[in-house]
Amino acid sequence: MGVSWCIEFCSTVDMPLDGYLRHWSAFSRAGGCDDFVVPIDRMLYRFRRTASEVVVETSPGDAVVEGIGKLSFSAGTYGQFEALFDGFELFVPDHGSFRSAEAEQQVWKFARITSLDVLLELGDGPGLGGQLCAAAKYASEHRLLIRVSY
Repeated sequence: MGVSWCIEFCSTVDMPLDGYLRHWSAFSRAGGCDDFVVPIDRMLYRFRRTASEVVVETSPGDAVVEGIGKLSFSAGTYGQFEALFDGFELFVPDHGSFRSAEAEQQVWKFARITSLDVLLELGDGPGLGGQLCAAAKYASEHRLLIRVSY
């Protein structure tokens, strides 16, 4: 079985909206990322951490969701992913350093988080690396997250 990956996209078929809002707000509060967007169904939810709270803003997301659908997300082998980067599970739209979620693992859900910059460095080209880079460019433009499911 291969390793799957995608731009993070949520559906209220899987969890109620308030559950996603609690989850991603906790992720932001715990230091996962200060400013990011998660499409939930066809709406965009922007989570911004301030000094005192996490602010959630919404906007229509049809165009962004359609753009996600035009990208390629081919599964790869563990070996292919390990050759590209060191086991990161979530890539976020900031330029911060690697974050480990050891103490907050239950809240974050992701143990190894880093910047989308890691994927942008893979460069354009054929194969899995090129697909990851193209998705990272799109994710950076729209402040989206990329998840790798090991």
